[in-house]
Amino acid sequence: MRQITYLCLFAALMLSAVPAASAADKQDNSASAASEETQRERGKVSESMQEIVKGIDADLKAAGLSGQKLAVMRFTENGVNAKEKELGSAVQAELHTRFAQMGWDMVERERLADLVKEMELSQSGLIEDSKAAEMCEMAGTDMLVLGSVSEVGDRYLVNARAVSREKGVTVSAHQVEVSSAYLIALSSESVVLRTRWDSTYRSMIAPGWGQFYNEQPVKAGVFIGFQLATIGAVLGLHFGSEKVKDDYDNLGPEATQQDFDRKRGLYKDLRDWRNYMIIAVGTVWAINVIDAAVSGKTYTRTETGVVVEGSGDFAPTLLAAPGEKPVPGVNLNFQF
Repeated sequence: MRQITYLCLFAALMLSAVPAASAADKQDNSASAASEETQRERGKVSESMQEIVKGIDADLKAAGLSGQKLAVMRFTENGVNAKEKELGSAVQAELHTRFAQMGWDMVERERLADLVKEMELSQSGLIEDSKAAEMCEMAGTDMLVLGSVSEVGDRYLVNARAVSREKGVTVSAHQVEVSSAYLIALSSESVVLRTRWDSTYRSMIAPGWGQFYNEQPVKAGVFIGFQLATIGAVLGLHFGSEKVKDDYDNLGPEATQQDFDRKRGLYKDLRDWRNYMIIAVGTVWAINVIDAAVSGKTYTRTETGVVVEGSGDFAPTLLAAPGEKPVPGVNLNFQF
């Protein structure tokens, strides 16, 4: 009887394990299907990028411009999602790689950072041919490939054109339409991932470093300037007080009590201000760390793209209650 009972229990366990195994298999199959779909999406957007490269390559060779040096600028991003997911950088990286594979002499992307900033100042995202020719001179290249990534509903329009420094005009222009899912899949591979913690600990080490990491160069410069100024003040006041102390010790017999009191008072004032500046050094450092933590964002790569987690701002402002005079304060906006 006991053996029969054991056999029944064993059979029940086996039957209960079948659905669990089936569920696990379904999850594995679902994950595999999602991965395959993502690969197909990346393949489709790669085909679109290759279409642009082949078209520009054919136009340049037809114009007798083959064998020259070429630079691909970061594409202007039009639309909130395009900017958040840094699609302009993704397109730039993809086109740069494909032009290099076709044998073009390329300017490294790192050397184009200043030109990218200048390009982003354009309100329309389009740069006139004459200006692009000047940028060719600045980049030390013969041709410039630039363009834009624009959101249009659930799709993106990628416009690319090549400008010749020699001719001073656009010699090739191509446009492709890409599904948003396809282009986001590309951005998930090429975007530089950053985290709030990375920016915070950088600012802990050196004021302004975290702000540079968060792509806030102006704010970084302000923190560096204030930190250097306060440290310089500390050193200047310290050595100044030491000099006054030496002068006090060297006062001769002919010195009056008033001379001693004046030197002693000056020494005390310099020491007090030095201590205030030491506090200021720590205050600037602390504000710099808080700002890096508040302003930083965490970029997480997923199968559907790059997800940005958290945002904030930390900036001086004027605070006032209704009917009262505004006073200096700090505006803090922080989200996880």
